[in-house]
This record gives sequence, structure tokens and C-alpha cells, in this order.
Amino acid sequence: MIQYRILFLSIMLSICNIPYGISQSQDLQFNTKFYDAFDRWVVFSVDENTNKASVGFIYLDEESGPTFYFEGYMDLDKPTLPLTKLLEEASIRKRLETNTSDVAVLSDAQIKNLGLAPLPEWLALYQTKKGTDGYEISRGRWFNAVGASHKAIPILQAIYQKNPHADGLEFELAFAYNATNSFYKAVVILNEAIKHDPSNFWYYRELGYAYKYLDNINEAEKMYKKGISLTKNKYQQAEMAVNMLQGYFHKMDKVKYEEWKSLLIQYAEPGVIFLEYIKLFDDNWGKHKAEGSSNPVN
Repeated sequence: MIQYRILFLSIMLSICNIPYGISQSQDLQFNTKFYDAFDRWVVFSVDENTNKASVGFIYLDEESGPTFYFEGYMDLDKPTLPLTKLLEEASIRKRLETNTSDVAVLSDAQIKNLGLAPLPEWLALYQTKKGTDGYEISRGRWFNAVGASHKAIPILQAIYQKNPHADGLEFELAFAYNATNSFYKAVVILNEAIKHDPSNFWYYRELGYAYKYLDNINEAEKMYKKGISLTKNKYQQAEMAVNMLQGYFHKMDKVKYEEWKSLLIQYAEPGVIFLEYIKLFDDNWGKHKAEGSSNPVN
């Protein structure tokens, strides 16, 4: 669908995370989260040696997630000059992740001075479905993926009110509630979701998580066991097992702890990080028991 050539150059690997120097004369305020700058021209970083800034546009690619399109370099010593292009015949795009540094959003005047259009022409290719439930659910999914579930909730709630069983909606809304500690809301959403689709293991995974943090360890165990039985995905099975292992560690229930330790070993493939929790919990069992569950090891 997209005709642009996409290059992931090594110089772009650091563009979202390197320190920056700020030119006060250009009023660049690096205080905006990238997920608050969709469909905006931004500055990601400033090279203190050259006083040039990396300028580009943030947009949502439904399949790949939040993306930075690198347009060129802005010379902070000569702000009215056009951007310096790195490559004329290729586009450079960088996927944005949770640890992406804050950006500076360019003003309308700065955009005009740099010879940029308010919106790039190619953006329309990525927004053909904008406004549809599917597109909005994708937005919510990517907000969840980059640790901005608080942004996902109002988007997903609006769709839930009119179409609660839209594909992927209930899981993403429940995930967002769990991520923001609204566990009761997650339970309500997931119980209704299970009535509609009782074989979806993702619902049980999230429901087990919600019950665990509501301190209902028995219901959490039921949901996790059901979720484990509905999937062959070893990683997901191991993740559910380690959550129960942690839950019984906090409860200081040695019998159940050993049961879930055996299950974790059964499901976790070699090298999976979840196995490291076994040693952590085993090594801290005596100390944790002495201090009580008010000071758990996470």
C-alpha cells in the first residue's frame, strides 16, 4: 500500500533517546510525550556540536505503531533556512517505544519558516480508516503498548458504549483498566466478554491479573488455569504461571507456591526471564516470611 522506501539507518537508532541541548532562542520545549504529538511536526533532539535539530512528523501506522518520519535537520543558528535533507530519494522512519524521550512540538510559525506543509501529503495514506471503530481500537491498542493506557481508556470507552463486542475492544479496554489499577472495571468488562467469547484465553489472562490485584487469589488461580488450558503459547502460559507464583509468594503459601513453581518450570522455555523469579523468590522466602506480606518482593 505504501510506496515509500523505508530505511532504518543506524543514526536513527539514537534519535529518540540521546540527550539534547536546547536553543532558548528557538523556544524549543522538550516537554511533550510523543503519544501526545500525533499528527504534529516535532523536534526530537539537538546536536550540541552542530546546533542542528532532528525534525520530523509523528503519526500512527496501524500495523507498526507510533512512528517518527524524519524530514531533515533544522539549523538553529539560521532558523529561516529550509531543512537539510539527509536523503532525497528515501524516507526514514523510526518506530517509537515506551522509552522514547520527550519531544518539542513546532509552532505554526516555525513550520512555515521551515517550508513545511501543515500536514505531509503522504499522511492520508495512513488515515484512510480514520474515524472507524477499527482505527480507533488500533489507537487504543498502541497507547496500551507504549504505556499510555490513560490515553486509551476514553477512546475505547466511547466505542464500548455503542459496540461492546467489536473485535479486540474488550481485551484492550480491560488491559487499559488493569494498567491504571482500575481492577473492578476490568472484571466487569471481562466477565461480559467471556459470556460472548468463552474460549478467548486473553480474557482469562487479564481477568486472572485483575483478581490477583484485588487480592482474590482463588479466583485468580481459576482464571489463570482456564487461560493456560486455552492456549498453546508457552510464553503466555509461563507469564500466567509466574503471576500466580508471585501471588502465593506474597501469601506465604508454601504448598501452592511449590505447585505453581512446578507449573512455571513446565511451561517456561529455556532462557525465558520468568524463570529468574524462581531464584529471586526462593532466596527471599525466609526474609519475606519474617517481615510479613506487607513488604513483598516484586
